[in-house]
Amino acid sequence: MSLCRYEELLLSLPEEVKADRYCHQLLDALSVLADDMYAAGPVKMSKKKLIQVLSVMKPFELQVPDVKAAVKVRLGRPGLH
Repeated sequence: MSLCRYEELLLSLPEEVKADRYCHQLLDALSVLADDMYAAGPVKMSKKKLIQVLSVMKPFELQVPDVKAAVKVRLGRPGLH
């Protein structure tokens, strides 16, 4: 069985990052989100909803490879940078 992305993230983080109070709070929130997403299974998102979600993201969040790939696939723009 392969690891989910959340588990991969945890394994890749140094202990001092995991021990940081703010990072720990964020990781707890991500854990809940990961559990919910795993339980719900794959979700298809409309272009309108994707644009709404992207509009509240910070510029550095938009550079995450998974986000960039999702935008390319959903908006059908393979050359998007």
